[in-house]
Amino acid sequence: MKQFKIMIASILVIIAIGLVGCEYIPELKDLQIQQVEGAVSFSKCVDGDTFWLYIDGVNTKIRLSGVNTPESTNKTEPYGKEASSYTCQRIQEANEILVEYDTTQDDSYDRKVAIIFLDGRNFNLELVEVGFADLKYLKDSMPYAADYRAALIEAQAAGVGRWKE
Repeated sequence: MKQFKIMIASILVIIAIGLVGCEYIPELKDLQIQQVEGAVSFSKCVDGDTFWLYIDGVNTKIRLSGVNTPESTNKTEPYGKEASSYTCQRIQEANEILVEYDTTQDDSYDRKVAIIFLDGRNFNLELVEVGFADLKYLKDSMPYAADYRAALIEAQAAGVGRWKE
């Protein structure tokens, strides 16, 4: 009987350790982004959702993850120039630029797909909130997807940026 109680107690301890360990499994969102370490500074703009940053001295072309602004280079679309100007100004004025590479997306134009934080604020989300960006290639499993979807609904309802009538 004593051995049976010891065996039951051992099994319960193993189960408890397993359950406690489950609390420390990282969220899926955390596994899909890679935070860039090192110095980041502005290089040049291409348009509202693509620009160049110096990342540890390497000039790196960035494409914003999950969002799409109107074209402003080859075929200009309504609000394309405004979106491009907004992006360029915000990045140039930022005191701090943080980059998170989105590992859920690939890019066929040799750009790093990323989420950008300007002075602690998600800039991809900001572009949607002010009405300069729509959503593109956004999957529910992607980082911040729910925030982007909610912001788009609010921007459209408020009629801001490209959603003005």
